[in-house]
Amino acid sequence: MVVSRDPMRAAPLAFAALVACAPVEEPATAVDAAPDPVVDPSPYVVEDTGESATPSMSAEDVAAGITRAFAAALSVDPRDLADAYEGIWAERDDPACPYYYPEYLTLYNQYIWSADCTSEAGATFDGYAYYQGYRDYDGGYYTYDRYFYLYTSAATLTRSDGQRLTGSGYAYYYDIDYYAYAYRAAYEQIQGTFKWEGDSFEDSWLSRGISMDLYLYTYRYDSGALYTTLTGSLADIDDTVTAVNFDSVYLENAATGTSCAAEPGGAVRLRDSAGTWYEVSFDGPAYSGAPSFPAYCDGCGSVYWRGDYLGEACPDFTALTGWQERPWE
Repeated sequence: MVVSRDPMRAAPLAFAALVACAPVEEPATAVDAAPDPVVDPSPYVVEDTGESATPSMSAEDVAAGITRAFAAALSVDPRDLADAYEGIWAERDDPACPYYYPEYLTLYNQYIWSADCTSEAGATFDGYAYYQGYRDYDGGYYTYDRYFYLYTSAATLTRSDGQRLTGSGYAYYYDIDYYAYAYRAAYEQIQGTFKWEGDSFEDSWLSRGISMDLYLYTYRYDSGALYTTLTGSLADIDDTVTAVNFDSVYLENAATGTSCAAEPGGAVRLRDSAGTWYEVSFDGPAYSGAPSFPAYCDGCGSVYWRGDYLGEACPDFTALTGWQERPWE
């Protein structure tokens, strides 16, 4: 028998011998827990009031509501917001109130400020804003007549005479004359809520403080051909129509030679004062050059309320096809 004199080598042998001689413990037997008692759920019972839901608007009402909704959407002129902001901005103390980042102004012609201050002229600035704007910029084959971008976060700007602009959201707008190609275009996108308090914009959409998420792009050739895309949502149209949603509404006028100038492509949804929605889908072309089925091009769309067919709505699309305002005036 060879006996190791190295204690480090002998230790594993001794431990193995102890383990071999140790009694083996039987594993404990698991005890099943008592099952949870079975409880029968009580049924959910909807109380029958005996009254059946009925729509508050007819197909004719929906048609009239869509006509008003188009007019309301086009009345949202982003230039009013730019004019309101620039009028108060003109009363700032440059560059102390509000303090803005000069490097952004130098590099990008952008004002970015965060403040709670009163200027020497008496205007107050509270919140955060990012603004860029210019006019009459000539790019060689086009001219920006107006361009601006405004972003505000919980901002309140008060003019020295007490008139006030509040808002959170952003607005982006430009109108451009592509004189080399004989057409003009306008692009606008507004998201959020802006409100003016005072006489200067009392006849503008700004005085209503409405919430919106609107996108509009339109262009017109010197020949008269007009193309318009409208999508997004707008609240507080009137007491009957509390909101509208434009789903990729696209319309051309007859001067484009379109296969369907009587109605747009896309859909319009209206919400009534009871909070229910009415949906109308139209059969015009979805984009420039898209096909449409002539038999369905009748200027009307089917109205559905909670999946029920209510009839045909035939709105007036003149607000879009006969648009004579920005940027054409």
